[in-house]
Amino acid sequence: MADMMEQALQEQAALEREMDQQMASLDMGQGSGGGHDSDVQSPSTSRTAGDKSTSAGAFEGNYTGSEEEIICMWIKELLGKELDPANLQEGLKNGQTLCELVNRIKPRAVRKVNSSEMPFAQRENIQSFCDAIRALGVKDINNFVADDLFEGKRMKQVVIAIFALGKQAWFVPDYAGPALGKPENTS
Repeated sequence: MADMMEQALQEQAALEREMDQQMASLDMGQGSGGGHDSDVQSPSTSRTAGDKSTSAGAFEGNYTGSEEEIICMWIKELLGKELDPANLQEGLKNGQTLCELVNRIKPRAVRKVNSSEMPFAQRENIQSFCDAIRALGVKDINNFVADDLFEGKRMKQVVIAIFALGKQAWFVPDYAGPALGKPENTS
């Protein structure tokens, strides 16, 4: 029994290291500790000249704070919804806000958003969000499964996926809003 517990702890530690590497690869150097300056700063509209692969209307949102605070500020700017960074899982658990978020970036990316509070409907919303961001180009390694959010099992992976969507927003045609981070060179 002790061997099984030790093995499970080692597997969990390995998964956490992998997630940390994924966050680093998403260039998450915007701050996840120290000060909790939650003020939204004016978004920067500067863009790389001649970059025809990115949406003409996307711009880099300029947020500071923890990763959860940045996500909450981005959602507030896009949807006008206030979420508590300390309780992000509860705020996103029904999947409705996530579906609205991806639909704001790419209209009708999620065609049906369930308003039911039944667990099956909430999981369906979450899965629809995951499918939609995959269709927008978010890599599977950066995505999550519904239970990661619904059960609160791997919230770090949920954060990775939302940041990946925020970066991918640069490449969505006709999107005119803040993105998270700068677009990566795809050439």
